Amino acid sequence: MECPYVVLGVSKESSQKEIKRAYIQGVKKTHPDMTRHGTDAEFIRIKEAYAKILITPHIQQTNVDWDSLPYLVVEISNAKDVKCRCGTIYTDTDQIGPVECMTCSHYIEIIPDA
Repeated sequence: MECPYVVLGVSKESSQKEIKRAYIQGVKKTHPDMTRHGTDAEFIRIKEAYAKILITPHIQQTNVDWDSLPYLVVEISNAKDVKCRCGTIYTDTDQIGPVECMTCSHYIEIIPDA
């Protein structure tokens, strides 16, 4: 996955307000309900980039290897039917910790219920 800051068109030094503004502008330009130009993939790309930034606020201003972070963090009670970005349903979701996709290189992190 490419750097989410690049996807949103902001720098790593941008404030949360600037990042959110870039996200909202991107969503407005690519939302499937607002445009009929086949922008679904770009819409998903923008949403995933913003989600990556939101789940990593403590490392927001550092150089991050984005491929080393989980695709999704899921509570164990909700992990049973989680699908990977490639469409494969994750298996072995009954344990706490990382679960790799059997089809691609992504993984999810399963955490205890809150």
